[in-house]
Amino acid sequence: MKQWIRWWGIGAFTAIAVIFWLSIDSVISYSIETAGTQAVGAKVEVSSSDLSLFPLGLSVYGLAITNPKQPMENLWLSDKITLQLNTSHLFRRQVIVEQAQVTGLQFNAPRQHSGAIDDSANKPQQTSAIGKKISDSLPDPKALLEQEKAAITAKFKAIEDELKAIERQWDTRLDTLPDKETLGQYKQRWKALKKKNWLEKINDTKALQKDIKKDLATISDLEKQFTIDKNRVNQLLKQAKNLPEQEADRLLAQAGYSGGSRELAQKLFGSQAKQRLNKMTGLFQAVSSDDALQESTAQRGKGQWVQFKEDNPHPDLLIKQATLAGYFNVLGETINFTGNAQHLTHQPKRWQHPAQFKLSGSSQTGAQFFSQGRIDLRQQPLSEMTVQFKQLAIKNVVLSASDTQPISLASATLNGGGELKLNGDNIHLTADSHFVDSLFNTTLENPNASTTEKLIAATLAGIKKFNLTLSMSGDINNPDLSVKSDLDKALASSLKNQAAGELNSYKNQLSQGVKHQLADKMEGLNKEADFMGDIKQQLGDKKSALKGFSKGLF
Repeated sequence: MKQWIRWWGIGAFTAIAVIFWLSIDSVISYSIETAGTQAVGAKVEVSSSDLSLFPLGLSVYGLAITNPKQPMENLWLSDKITLQLNTSHLFRRQVIVEQAQVTGLQFNAPRQHSGAIDDSANKPQQTSAIGKKISDSLPDPKALLEQEKAAITAKFKAIEDELKAIERQWDTRLDTLPDKETLGQYKQRWKALKKKNWLEKINDTKALQKDIKKDLATISDLEKQFTIDKNRVNQLLKQAKNLPEQEADRLLAQAGYSGGSRELAQKLFGSQAKQRLNKMTGLFQAVSSDDALQESTAQRGKGQWVQFKEDNPHPDLLIKQATLAGYFNVLGETINFTGNAQHLTHQPKRWQHPAQFKLSGSSQTGAQFFSQGRIDLRQQPLSEMTVQFKQLAIKNVVLSASDTQPISLASATLNGGGELKLNGDNIHLTADSHFVDSLFNTTLENPNASTTEKLIAATLAGIKKFNLTLSMSGDINNPDLSVKSDLDKALASSLKNQAAGELNSYKNQLSQGVKHQLADKMEGLNKEADFMGDIKQQLGDKKSALKGFSKGLF
């Protein structure tokens, strides 16, 4: 009888199936790590994975996604991810997760080893220089004056030109007044009247009176104009006299000192605040970027999967629903949170819904946390997120990492919130924070600390509550940061006297330098302005002459 069953074939098939089943978990883990690392640009690691067939599902343990900008931190670290898979879509090479459950989730968790995949080194952090003397940050006065010489001279020349214009106008006006020749003609007309009959005498007398009254009226109008121009000339001379001090103030403001102080909160806390904001929003910014979603072109000889138009298209990977549970550390406080997310995919243009999430949590000390947002990359990238904290007990938060004067907030209670919007490559973030029961740590380790550093330390030690408003806007890779706080007023008040001494000394150098530049011009300007005295004399003389001649005529 012919043997239809080849037992050696069944044995080989069984052996292959067993080997495949035993190795499938390792293959899945390797695939997640390889694809994830390529997409993120930093190491993606998986402790282990477990595939189940009935029902079809996948569990991923110890998923760690490195922050590419901070390779010693994980953007995402989860203990376990359980996925319930849709079997029918697997035949279309689509992984559709109906329900996902994430537990032990952490954000910005530290790593023991760098997760960078290249040799790029972290850039050194810039530290604040607020502890230095104010004069150390001011430019050399001689160099600054030389640089601004043209601008200063132009302002003086504008004053000089206006004075010359006033003088030219008076030259023209004085030419319209009666001179000695005109007065002589008036006298001849008066003598001629005495020889005429009474009727001619009356008519010619009226004509002579009319001409003289017209000249007197012109002189009266010019006297009024003289008062106006005299005041303007005095203003111009005063402006020229004050120009050195005004220019010194302008140059001080240009160097960053307006009214004697800078925006001190920005100077003290700006650098550290920007790093902290970027860290806290790092995961949201990463998943809101469409850089990793660009369609890759097929490589020659590699082949390409053909996708046909579908009535109800699905991405190659989609998580419809996910529940989240985990914890994170924010400003020294540990927050335990739960939440949910929907419509997570790396191909948002092939799905009709934007990704959304909602999280809420609390700490053992009673702090409350809430956050929600949406990530819409279907057309123009447009994503937004809000965060709120209540009664957050913060501890040992570094506000300034200055080498000369480190400042930290040893403890405080924070209430506040913020909003983040990403539109294409632009970012707009605002955050308002209110701190109470604050205790600053401003210990000066340097025995040779400057007076400025000591004043700042003493001022902050006495502050128990304050407000802080942060905003970032502009290009997402290099946004502008603004820090505003009522600390400015307190710090500026403490530094006022100390800063005023240094600034006044510097301002005096600038003012004297401008005076030296304009000394010759100023002397010439005063001489030019003397023309107003001559004008007043001429108007008085002509008026007296006309009135003296017309005494017997009127």
